[in-house]
Amino acid sequence: MLNPISATGSTRDARHGQTPIGKTNRVLRGIAGAAILLIGAMAFGDNADAQGLVADRTEVVKTLNEKHGEQSQALGLASNGGVFELFTSAYGATGPLREVRGIGGTMEPMSGLSSLLGYEGGRPMNSGSMIPDAIAGSWFAAAIVTAIRHRNRTGEGQYIDLGMMEANAMLTGDAFLEYTANGRVRGPSGNRHPQYAPHNTYLAADGRWVAIAVETEAQWGALLDQAGNPALTADARFATMADRKAHEAELDDAIGAWVAEREADPLVEALSAAGVPAARLRERPEVITHPALVARGFGVDVEFPEAGRRHAAGAPWRMSVTQPEVSRPAPMLGEHSLEVFAELLGMTVDEYERLVERGISGDEPPVGAVPAGDA
Repeated sequence: MLNPISATGSTRDARHGQTPIGKTNRVLRGIAGAAILLIGAMAFGDNADAQGLVADRTEVVKTLNEKHGEQSQALGLASNGGVFELFTSAYGATGPLREVRGIGGTMEPMSGLSSLLGYEGGRPMNSGSMIPDAIAGSWFAAAIVTAIRHRNRTGEGQYIDLGMMEANAMLTGDAFLEYTANGRVRGPSGNRHPQYAPHNTYLAADGRWVAIAVETEAQWGALLDQAGNPALTADARFATMADRKAHEAELDDAIGAWVAEREADPLVEALSAAGVPAARLRERPEVITHPALVARGFGVDVEFPEAGRRHAAGAPWRMSVTQPEVSRPAPMLGEHSLEVFAELLGMTVDEYERLVERGISGDEPPVGAVPAGDA
């Protein structure tokens, strides 16, 4: 499934005889609108109805019916106006999986991320958050910047096709290198580090988790001073980093027993002051109200139509001139559907209501509708 987006630059470049971007962009916007319509119709097994609604947009339907990867029209537009045509999907517009659907939860195992997540000796796990979406978006942004650099030099636009599987596989580069260079297949390792120990999270007396990492013998000595446990200091199993790695399970038990007798925040403060890397794990309510984020204006109050006023995350960066602001909530389901279809496809209210009646569009989930492939 493709999600087309168009990006444009200057209105015209006389050196290359390019067509005005405005006209080209309207064509792309029409393609995008028809894509929304056709994808929705195909999802509910009613492709014929969708094609009927756009029968007078022959060129749009023809373009969308091109097989993924056969971008003759797309390439024509790109080379004829400095336009970028950007497509992102689960597995890319070419290759044997081009027709397969995917979301963040399926990208983690397919890209190899899940094989690295979980506890040592246990089953692979997903991360618990939809990080593949953000990862793919970051690579997509890098691709756009690269294309802009090329256009600045040549005036040429181009077609960009990004597959989420490839984008997320890039995040496991060190594990790839470990295999290709040394023949070792890395598995889940929890919070442990390949070289350092202790390197884990431990439950404190107040029910909060503390992360502790020791990377040098000096840090280990400082931790022993804080622990004040002669038996731990004298234990030959923990004399060197190599010894501690060899007996990491026993070491974690010993550190865990010590942490379990102490409050998290005072312990973290004492360890940090002694030069031992330590931090308390923060849960979501604490993160958004953390003084460091509040001081940078990260949290914003937003009025939501159904939920009322809520504190939400803002932009995670600062810009000296064009700082983005969150001025409104995310759209409600179907809030702008009629507006989009009318503007991009010239759809009438009656045509839109036909989509609503058939469960293809609207502001509520279709009752009893399931994707055609799952019926």
